[in-house]
Amino acid sequence: MRILIVEDSQQQRDLYRLQLRDVVSEIVEAQNGYEACRQDWLTFDVVLLDLLMPGMHGGEVLAWAVDNYGLEMPPVVVFTALSNGPLQEFTRKFGKFSVEIYQKTGKRDSVLRRIRDAITSHENPHSSATV
Repeated sequence: MRILIVEDSQQQRDLYRLQLRDVVSEIVEAQNGYEACRQDWLTFDVVLLDLLMPGMHGGEVLAWAVDNYGLEMPPVVVFTALSNGPLQEFTRKFGKFSVEIYQKTGKRDSVLRRIRDAITSHENPHSSATV
């Protein structure tokens, strides 16, 4: 499995890398939205995306991916520190794409389960990942 981690916090990227090292064959990191947009997303099995980043925030990155890849983009797992209120608009905007949104917990099984759910949901669009 090949994964793109888009996260401005080095500490959080290191945590994801540590949590995923045994189950992912290759991890590519982007420390901001601009770096993420320079990647070919079709070469990834899943994208982990932070919403709150300086410069180009996660919502703008996702809008770029939708414009460039449409329904062909890989599943995107959004981890954020935002509360549920602001996420409702985000979910409404990107709901028809393979985008799952979760609160950051830092727990390894949570990250792995969310990635697995996103990939399964992407492979079988009629199944639904649990939020």
